[in-house]
Amino acid sequence: MKRIVCILLVCLTVFCLFSCEEKDANAAVYQELNSLAAKNRYAFVLDVKTQLADETLNAHFSVANSDDLVQVRYEVEERAVFGEDPANDPESAVVTKVGIAKLQDGKITLDGDPVDADFSAVSVLGVKFDGAYFADVTVEDGSLSAKVTDPKAFLNLTDFAGEDVRITVKWSGTLESLTLSYKQGEANVTVTYSFD
Repeated sequence: MKRIVCILLVCLTVFCLFSCEEKDANAAVYQELNSLAAKNRYAFVLDVKTQLADETLNAHFSVANSDDLVQVRYEVEERAVFGEDPANDPESAVVTKVGIAKLQDGKITLDGDPVDADFSAVSVLGVKFDGAYFADVTVEDGSLSAKVTDPKAFLNLTDFAGEDVRITVKWSGTLESLTLSYKQGEANVTVTYSFD
């Protein structure tokens, strides 16, 4: 009986050592990525590609944050609205809207075409890398890919409605890119943050 208990304790110890070793290795990667993301939150480009059946809509946001002002240059494709004023109906089913949004003191002002975009969410890189938020993690030299099991916590967005979320992150001394892909309703969405 003592022999069986001793063997079980050795097996349990070996299992714990290997489990802790794997978590510690990824924990260091998550810590590095959190540090890099904090450094890169002031200026980045955000590209969003939304695929619906046979239609693709693209959006491009260039974000510059300072202490008291956030400026977002945007170019957003939206479905055109027909019939409200037939004399002024657009020529195609997709229209491109451009402009600059400024966020200051909790207020958003637009200089350009009005768009359906949440500039408060667009202007913030609020990701938090934590092993509790991921599954099927693959870490290679300067690259991480994973399934995101808790996207609301990872993105720090309580109203995020995407499903089947996956991420790919690339870095080399600095954060280079972070790509999210997910399904939202009938749409397949790819969101790419790029950093200089």
